[in-house]
Amino acid sequence: MAYPSVLGEEVWWEEYRPGEEGRTTLVRRDADGTVRDLLPAPWSVGTRVHEYGGRSHLPVPRRDDKAIARVGVVFANAEDQRLYLLERGAKDPVPLTPEPEAPGALRYADPALGADGRQLLCVREQHVDGGVRRSIVAVPLSGRGGHDPSAIRELVSGAHFYASPTVSPDGTHLAYVRWNHPRMPWDGTELRVGELTENGLLGEYTLKGGVDESVLAPVWADDSTLYVASDWPGFWNLYQAGLKGQAIALYPAEEEFHSPPWRLGERCFRLLDDGRIVTLHGDTAMRPSVYDPDTLDLEPVGTDLTAWSHLDSDGTSVVALAASADTAPCLVRLDPDRRTVEVLVGSDVPVDPAYLPVPRTETLPGRYGATVHANVYPPTNPEVSSEGPAPTWCGRTAARWGRPRARWTWSRPTSPAVGSASWTWTTAVRRATGAPTASACTSSGARWTSRTAPPPPEPWWSRGWPTPSVWPSGARARADSRPCSP
Repeated sequence: MAYPSVLGEEVWWEEYRPGEEGRTTLVRRDADGTVRDLLPAPWSVGTRVHEYGGRSHLPVPRRDDKAIARVGVVFANAEDQRLYLLERGAKDPVPLTPEPEAPGALRYADPALGADGRQLLCVREQHVDGGVRRSIVAVPLSGRGGHDPSAIRELVSGAHFYASPTVSPDGTHLAYVRWNHPRMPWDGTELRVGELTENGLLGEYTLKGGVDESVLAPVWADDSTLYVASDWPGFWNLYQAGLKGQAIALYPAEEEFHSPPWRLGERCFRLLDDGRIVTLHGDTAMRPSVYDPDTLDLEPVGTDLTAWSHLDSDGTSVVALAASADTAPCLVRLDPDRRTVEVLVGSDVPVDPAYLPVPRTETLPGRYGATVHANVYPPTNPEVSSEGPAPTWCGRTAARWGRPRARWTWSRPTSPAVGSASWTWTTAVRRATGAPTASACTSSGARWTSRTAPPPPEPWWSRGWPTPSVWPSGARARADSRPCSP
């Protein structure tokens, strides 16, 4: 499951189907709890913008001649990368964007509904003459753009990368995030704002961010106020920004209030209709809380699920994906008033829970006095006893990545949740976060393991990209001790 969306009592999400030639379908859970697939094979949802893709669908309220509200869904089709609209009750989706001259040459991602409800705003990626050009465009929901390319209005272009287009409630302003090569979005981005007109975006300017500040995920609080995540203090914290003037920190803390923006459309805080903010935050993993701007209180949500991601809300209902050390990622609904969690759709653990280690948190000393937070996964195997002769070790490896890793919780054990990719033969797995470089985190983990585990006869080997970037948090360090095969 990925990228849940909620409107009222209905929830949509993207679901990967390995048994159906690896396609991804759209699934909806109705108000009565019925779960149904919306797209039969061979349809497959997925965008390749930035190559890593991201959120590829958006529910859109529609009205017929009798003004009866119904909800369709827009999605990016993996095969041709066009946007399609699937109306409620319709059998076949309708294309919203034109067929590209070459397969996959026009790609779309990170959709947001316009204030008038009649158009989408999204990131477009054009592959032309061996190059790539990106922009933010407006796509009419009428379907006119499916056969008339001129119906797709380009609002802004010129930067290498774009993300998070969002329109003010009154429809007069557009906010978005941009950045340029060689910076990554955790190095430095710009929050841009401009006046949205029929002729495009006018008078745009940088409201916050720059080459040394990463600003993410703008959300409009009202017609002239934005909430954003900024790593100006060294951690992605929540800020309030008007259309002019200095941004104000809402809850300064030495922890992250947003995950690394590895893919487009990942959301870690959402605004409720009453002005409160539901947010994910943490150091080694994200957990939910409710922030009240009036009282300045951050109230945690009590739950046994320890790793949260993909938050969404329609202003009243709140949904997310959540998991733990012995619970596979599941779709949950969070009640912000009672601060309770309800599992809507669960997943099966594909392995015996007896083989799943229960992680513990460790705080490791980093370079120059910095702190590295880590989850330590001890060896767990019911078929192996700690008594008797030790196995012959083939050595240990410490793998580092020169960039933050998203907090994946299923195939990669990078947070305190079930993961199946690296448990076999693993002595210790660490997911480290903090402010130093990736190599520094790896070194801290290696030093810690060498002090707390019996040293193997073989030396440490380090592998990874040669030039790590500097990042505030979210990277992954891993150390393995593997017994030789018989």
